[in-house]
Amino acid sequence: MSVPVAQEPSGFLEGIKVLDLTRLLPGGYCTLLLADMGAEVIKVEDPWQGDYFRWMPPFSGQYGAYFNAVNSGKKSVVINLKADAGIQVFLRLVASADIVVESFRPGVIAKLGIDYERLYSINPRLVYCSLSGYGQTGPYKSRAGHDLNYAGLTGLLPNGNFRVARTEPARDPPQAQAADIGAGYAAAFAIVAALCARARTGEGVYLDISAADVALTFVLLPLVQATCMNGGFPATALAGGELSGALACYNIYRTADDQCMTLAALEPKFWRAFLSAVNRLDLFEKQLDPCHQPELKATLAEMFLQRTQEEWVALFSEEPNACCEPLLNWFDILRHPQFQARDMFFPGTIGSQSVLQVASPCGERPPQRPPAPGFGEHTAELLASCGFTSEEIRKFHRNGVIRLSADE
Repeated sequence: MSVPVAQEPSGFLEGIKVLDLTRLLPGGYCTLLLADMGAEVIKVEDPWQGDYFRWMPPFSGQYGAYFNAVNSGKKSVVINLKADAGIQVFLRLVASADIVVESFRPGVIAKLGIDYERLYSINPRLVYCSLSGYGQTGPYKSRAGHDLNYAGLTGLLPNGNFRVARTEPARDPPQAQAADIGAGYAAAFAIVAALCARARTGEGVYLDISAADVALTFVLLPLVQATCMNGGFPATALAGGELSGALACYNIYRTADDQCMTLAALEPKFWRAFLSAVNRLDLFEKQLDPCHQPELKATLAEMFLQRTQEEWVALFSEEPNACCEPLLNWFDILRHPQFQARDMFFPGTIGSQSVLQVASPCGERPPQRPPAPGFGEHTAELLASCGFTSEEIRKFHRNGVIRLSADE
């Protein structure tokens, strides 16, 4: 029996057209994932500034480096959705689209007159995804928010570890936008699932994705622990959570050169492998005993201070089961042999400059992404594909309904 040739992930969504009305990171990352899978992603931007990411430093060429990284391989059409004629142009695009993704606060889309009900009447096969901070329902639905707010509300941002000086910010924000990127993944997953359902039913669906909801799923285990009841009281045998600092075997330790190592030897077999490597098998039985955690942490902290980070990495280079890895800075991450072998980084060309691209974890390696689009670069092309004549397009431009690229 012959085995079929595997299709490259970059072609899974070939023929799917996406209208992306989002700005900044969550929606931009969602549609980047779809573009990496082969979808045609069209950014629908307003004539005034478009996606805010375009103008945020650091810059790479004419536009912000973050914009270039998140919007590679997409197209840009600039339409004034506050003008009746602009709405008509947008509805013409909707007629042939498969997906609409928007990230406005609830109510804005309805005021513009392009809510799901109206678009469904034009294109019943449309998958319509609203990606917002707090979702379309609940008392917070109309509140403004960003990644840091969602992290604080959901416990994704640990409480404590505050700076001593009260005249400074209490602590640094996290370096990763987990809620924003997570929301992009959740939205992309829901959209693809909806496309599968559409293949069966022939109809599209409306999706309500909340970044705060996504952040909440990341703290599943601490929330479960917090609600575990033992005799009517929360079970707090290991206050702080097994995976949040309570266990010595799952923690972060300083090295002799003031760097850090991450130890995550949670299973007994991994704990044994770690202890064997450091010749301390006498500590094996104390691994999960709450009474021994303070002394065990102190012992491991003193142990890690005896070697530099480089020496620890060398020690565990031949022991794959110790679950002990370095805490790296950005430059070391870029050079790490694992990520290099996986082709996770590659340059994207922006004119005469380049901006780092991080490969989609579910896309082709190395992905071939065209540059991010110029502001309105594809307006004329896309309107022409919908049947508008050259004269109509020029008239729309003169009347402020659309914006053409600087070359037109």
